[in-house]
Amino acid sequence: MSRGKPPIAVVLAVHQPDPAHLREQLDSIVGQEDVKVNLHAVIDGDEAGDAAIRAMLAVAKAQILVNPARLGIRRTFAEGLRAALADSEAPTLRAYCFADQDDIWQPRKLSLSLAELECSGASLVHCDARLLAAGGQVVDSSLHRHEGREEGNSLLDHLLLNTVTGMTAMLTPQTARLALRLMDEIGSVMLHDHVAACAAAAIGSVRHLDLALVDYRQHEGNYMGAAPAPGWIRAQRGWLTQIGAYRQASAAIFADRRELLAALSRQMAVADDVAQMFLLGGEVGRSRLIGLYAAAMFRFLRKGQRRRARICLRLLDAALAHANRPHRVPQRIR
Repeated sequence: MSRGKPPIAVVLAVHQPDPAHLREQLDSIVGQEDVKVNLHAVIDGDEAGDAAIRAMLAVAKAQILVNPARLGIRRTFAEGLRAALADSEAPTLRAYCFADQDDIWQPRKLSLSLAELECSGASLVHCDARLLAAGGQVVDSSLHRHEGREEGNSLLDHLLLNTVTGMTAMLTPQTARLALRLMDEIGSVMLHDHVAACAAAAIGSVRHLDLALVDYRQHEGNYMGAAPAPGWIRAQRGWLTQIGAYRQASAAIFADRRELLAALSRQMAVADDVAQMFLLGGEVGRSRLIGLYAAAMFRFLRKGQRRRARICLRLLDAALAHANRPHRVPQRIR
């Protein structure tokens, strides 16, 4: 039945799902048109003994991997991606995708994404989504508009601010392999979709397909829910009244991105100016550091990307605090 259809790997993370929602998602994945789906389901936690969940996954012909001890989102998707890349059919797979357990995919989500991926030559394609309430009512026809997404092009764009939602993304095999190596190496809280977006931007480009091909169900169980972009005044008020917490959070953001960039630089060459912004390009003076962040901030403001400009300001503060600390330039893996 699937003869001649391009094979695509789908990695599904499962953790204490609502059975009805999981069934809808599985039906939507199995029902994808014009592609052959290789489904890898990773059960994260103690649902291994839940016969109903395993039965649903078996009906969907999923290859099931069980993590008895909870790994968390990024590591769960990493294990699923590892299994998909090691699958006997991996040499023929055209692309890799992430799937959440309680969304619903439109029937041509994969085929349209694959066409865009291969026609554009991008390393990653991600689509839009409709935002649904827990009961299924449409809250917004565009998740990107709802959140005020600022689309990015460069590695710095994606490093600073993730605009790729995992369940909308499709990765080339090269991107999937690099993303897995990065996820294995870092210990931060950066999620799988952010890591994948940075991997794609480092080796090629990230393409946004302006079609809502996923119904994203938002509820209290979501790890990361959709939220409108914060206003400038509210953000500044929080900074002024809680300066200590603000600077501590900025330092954590800087550390996470620096760790990812260091891991990436061990895999491939990274532009000197980006490396220097995160103190990975040799000795960097304070004036040079300020100049790099200021140039990036004004570039983002000219494009109307205020969120990235604000992140630049936060990261500059954290970078200056670390500027006099000794650091080593990571060696590139040959």
